Amino acid sequence: MIYRDLSILWCLINILFIFSQLYESRFPGKKTFFLNLICMGGLIILNMVLVLKMGVIWMGKYFILTCTIPSFFYFFYTSKDRNGRFFFTFCLADIMGFWIMAVTNLISYAFGENFLLMFLLRIFMFLLLEYFVVRYVKKTYHLILQFVKKGWGGFAFASGLFYLFFALMSGWPTRITERPQELPSFILLLLIIPTVYLTIFALLYYQCRLDTRLQNEAILQSQLTGFRHQLQIFQEAEEKNKILRHDLHHYMNQLSVCLNDGNLQAAQSYLQHFEELCSVSAVTCYCKNPTMNSTLSYYVSRAEELGIRVNINFKADCKNLSDETEFSIMMANAFENAINGCLKVPEARKREIRLICLEEYQLLFAITNTCEEKTVLFDENHIPISGSPGHGIGTRSILAYAHKNNAAVDYQLEKGFFKLRILFPPAPESMKQSG
Repeated sequence: MIYRDLSILWCLINILFIFSQLYESRFPGKKTFFLNLICMGGLIILNMVLVLKMGVIWMGKYFILTCTIPSFFYFFYTSKDRNGRFFFTFCLADIMGFWIMAVTNLISYAFGENFLLMFLLRIFMFLLLEYFVVRYVKKTYHLILQFVKKGWGGFAFASGLFYLFFALMSGWPTRITERPQELPSFILLLLIIPTVYLTIFALLYYQCRLDTRLQNEAILQSQLTGFRHQLQIFQEAEEKNKILRHDLHHYMNQLSVCLNDGNLQAAQSYLQHFEELCSVSAVTCYCKNPTMNSTLSYYVSRAEELGIRVNINFKADCKNLSDETEFSIMMANAFENAINGCLKVPEARKREIRLICLEEYQLLFAITNTCEEKTVLFDENHIPISGSPGHGIGTRSILAYAHKNNAAVDYQLEKGFFKLRILFPPAPESMKQSG
């Protein structure tokens, strides 16, 4: 009996761990840890006492009341998401854990109620599941949560029915092992559950990839346009420089004549005129990186054509970035959103975009634009949302990029200005130098 009880305790602890990897708490990590330790630790102890006092059969019938519902309300209170996404995540973690418990229980039953075998199998299978969740599922699942904004109510409802059907079939009116005539149906259900969830994940992940690919293709097309625009500017500047080089000796001769005659005013006039010609032929360079510079060049020219004033302060070398193209795509998405925000401002008001990228131990990217505050909406996580079909992909792409690079994202709305700030973690070299 001791192995059976230990296996139940092991299952409860590991289901808690799996859920903690899939959901996001609204509290800081340290506070979340102690809350889980006190509240969920107490709930686990309570259920273990009930197992010892009332027996496994009784617990199998009333486990939803003694553990599932209390833990649901606790995690609902601590969760950042309080909608269908939370309910789906909660059911998913529980179903994965109960699926292992059901499979190991059937194997133990097949070997004559061998509780030691059941305990060992549960240790192995939960460790394997946790490795799979942490290594492969966690990042992908969080990406799906960020990109897929609608439809979670339907997924949550279906998942809740699955959960209830699974719990009732395994424990009511008696344990499934005491109803051998229903074992084939139960085994079929055990095969259906992972198939359904894997299919749902595959479809959602494919949708995320498709949305991201379409968005990135549009950004890459804009970057290509930016490269062409920049090349055209360089070609025009080169033609102007050829003329300047050709006319330079004429200016020098005229300056020599003016200086020899002592006519300083005429000499200054020639120098001023030549300086104006040089400034016209100069090419604006926003940053040293050609990929990022082409992106900035394209969107600055696009914004200025729309009557939006743009100020760029790009002083970061971005050498520590893992992929400059991905950073350019993120920057393009941010610029695109800023332009769209400015266009909602009445023409009578000032339309302006300010972009800053600085690097001092940490890389800071910030873009600010004038906006119509009434048109800016935030979700429960203070992330801007769009009610228009086809919009909002850029914001989700920015969040996915920040999450991938462990960067902190902050949105602010203040006095008619909308600001996005992304702070990247310090590079290992910078941390060594500061230490």
